[in-house]
Amino acid sequence: MEEAARVKAATKMEEPLVTRIFAISYAKLDDLSKIITDYLSKERGKVQVDARTNSIVVKDTADTIERIKKIVEILDAQTPKQKNPDS
Repeated sequence: MEEAARVKAATKMEEPLVTRIFAISYAKLDDLSKIITDYLSKERGKVQVDARTNSIVVKDTADTIERIKKIVEILDAQTPKQKNPDS
């Protein structure tokens, strides 16, 4: 059992890293980067914020990048406007 876990961990460490830049339209960069950090690979994943281009740069395995892509798509959405009750 321990051997299988070691093999899995070693395989994960050898998996190539991918860099992806996510252009952010609505979410706050700092808030989104904190959320993304929880989903990164523990030893290898990194996230950087580029305020100049309003983007988040993520470096991690392809599987993790796909998971983060879905999170960004959901969270980087325009907040629905509240209807004015007087209208």
